[in-house]
Amino acid sequence: MQGTTLTQRSRRARLAPLAVLVPSALLLGLAIPAFAVSSSHASSSRAALQSITIKASAPTLPSSFSAGLLSVTLVNDTKGEVNAGFGRANPGETVATFKAADKAANSGSLGGYVQLLKAVTFIGGPNDVVPGASETAVVQLATPGLYGVSVSPTNGPGKLSLFTVTAGGASAATLPAAAVSVTLKDFKFIGLPKHLSAGTVTFQMTNTGTEVHEMQVVRLDPGKTQQDVLKFLQSPQGQNGPPPAWVHDDGGMDNVSPHQSADVTVNLVPGYYLAVCFMPDVKKNGEPHIMEGMIGHFTVS
Repeated sequence: MQGTTLTQRSRRARLAPLAVLVPSALLLGLAIPAFAVSSSHASSSRAALQSITIKASAPTLPSSFSAGLLSVTLVNDTKGEVNAGFGRANPGETVATFKAADKAANSGSLGGYVQLLKAVTFIGGPNDVVPGASETAVVQLATPGLYGVSVSPTNGPGKLSLFTVTAGGASAATLPAAAVSVTLKDFKFIGLPKHLSAGTVTFQMTNTGTEVHEMQVVRLDPGKTQQDVLKFLQSPQGQNGPPPAWVHDDGGMDNVSPHQSADVTVNLVPGYYLAVCFMPDVKKNGEPHIMEGMIGHFTVS
């Protein structure tokens, strides 16, 4: 739930403002923004792939889906970056506890994020969609139960929307084949190619680690490298100021919990790119994973 009550991306401290090192950046944006989304639900409840389109300016969502796969296209018709993160309530959680965990995470404390981790399993979603662009992710609604999604601005709270997943669909449906398969571990990206061709690229991400991870895709201006990003993050501006003008968000995958997989399709133009994870390490007082080595690079031509 990016901006999701679920998503409340603890990393939100991402590359913008790269102040990821601050606990307040933890809020995954769990609280889906008060945007209103417009959506379209698959006509057949037994279809393996259901779909929905969400407009950031006015999100609306069906109250239920069938178990299976859900294709989510986030259209950003606002003036700022937005995210749409999805999550499933863990066994024993109720609507009340789900909302309470979301509220706690939005407080900006590491403790609130930990509360959210206990209540929700993150299953991905479109990440950091810039104004005027759209991005599609495919998430797995494999287990019937209570779910949530949040559409929120990158650096602000959102509004949480809850829905249910019912049995009877294609719960065993597998994710469609992806051009690039990336494994998220503690703390590295495995399988990230050194070079990709320009155009639309679908990444399939599987979290085999023990912590929640994400893959934010950013493009750097010519002459800049991942070392420049790491140096910036450790500078005073990186802790408290705006992100550098030479960093450009190009989407990516929202929070994914351990043992979960999801697909995301992004449009890449020629340039030098980084894949980064800004999720906080609760064992190290919220230190972002990027500072523990979870950063990779590739070129596009």
